[in-house]
Amino acid sequence: MKIALLGSSGQLGASLKRNLDQDKSLSISEFSRKNFDFSSKESIIQAFSENSYDIVINAIAFTNVDEAENRRDECMYANATLPMLLAESIENSKAKLIHFSTDYVFDGNGSEPIKEEAIKNPINFYGYSKSVGEDLIIQKSKKAIIFRISWLYDFLHANNFPSKIIELAKNQNIVKVVSDQISTPSSCDFISTEIIRIIKEHDLGMLCKYRNIFHLSPNNFVSWYAFASKLLSQYKKQIDSDLSVKIQEISSNDLSLTASRPKFTKLNSELFEETFGKKLFSWEEDLERNLRLISAR
Repeated sequence: MKIALLGSSGQLGASLKRNLDQDKSLSISEFSRKNFDFSSKESIIQAFSENSYDIVINAIAFTNVDEAENRRDECMYANATLPMLLAESIENSKAKLIHFSTDYVFDGNGSEPIKEEAIKNPINFYGYSKSVGEDLIIQKSKKAIIFRISWLYDFLHANNFPSKIIELAKNQNIVKVVSDQISTPSSCDFISTEIIRIIKEHDLGMLCKYRNIFHLSPNNFVSWYAFASKLLSQYKKQIDSDLSVKIQEISSNDLSLTASRPKFTKLNSELFEETFGKKLFSWEEDLERNLRLISAR
C-alpha cells in the first residue's frame, strides 16, 4: 500500500511517520515544506491527481489559536484551501484522503459529549478555518474521511500543553492553569495508532460512502487544571521523583488571550467505536502509557 504523508515534521505527522515506518508492507512518501511547495495549486494537483497513492494523509494544519486571529490568510490557506485542493486532486484518482479537524469547530456551550452531527459554531478564527476546511472537503470529494480530534500532544515535541507544563514545573514553584476549559487530551501516538489500524483493516472507499466525519478521542474528559495535576503526579512517579511544584487553579479570564476558547468540547467517540470495532481507552490510560514510553527512552 502506497501512502502519501503530508506534514511529517509536525507533532502528529511525525508520530504517524514513526508508526507507519514500523510496518514494512506500507510504502511511505513524505511531503513537508522542506521538499514540497504547498502554496502551488499546480504542484498539488500534479502530485496527487495521478494514481500513485492509495491513501493521502493530511497532517498539515495551522494550530496556533491566538496567532490565527492575526494571520488569517495563512491560517485559512493551511486549514481550508489546502485541504480543498487535496480533495479536488484525489477525486479522479484511486487515492482516499484522511484529514484531521478539531473540537474547536464547536462553541463549547453544552455539557454532554458532542456527537458528529452536532451543529458547528466556532468562536475563534482557528475553529472557523477548520470548519470551513471540513465543508470544502465534503463538497469536493466523496473519497475523504475527516477525524475530529482534541487537545493533541506528543512528549517528543515541545510545542504542546504537557511539554510546556513539565518545563514550567522544572523551573517554577507554582504553575497556574485554567480550570474552566474541558475536553479530552489525546496523544499523537493514540491517534496515529488508530489511523494506521483503520487503514490496514478497513475499506476506506466503503467508509467514505457511509460517513465522512468521525470523532476520535480517548474516553473521559478533564479540565486543563486537572490534566496538569494528573500529568505532573504521574511524571513525578515515573520519571522525576524530585519534581516539586504547586498547581494553581485559575480562570480563562485571568489570561490575556487573543482568541476565545470553548468551555466544553468533549467529543463523543461512540460512533467510532461501533464502526471500527474498538473500545477506546481513557485519556488517563493514554497519558500513563505515553509517560512509560518516554521513561523507557
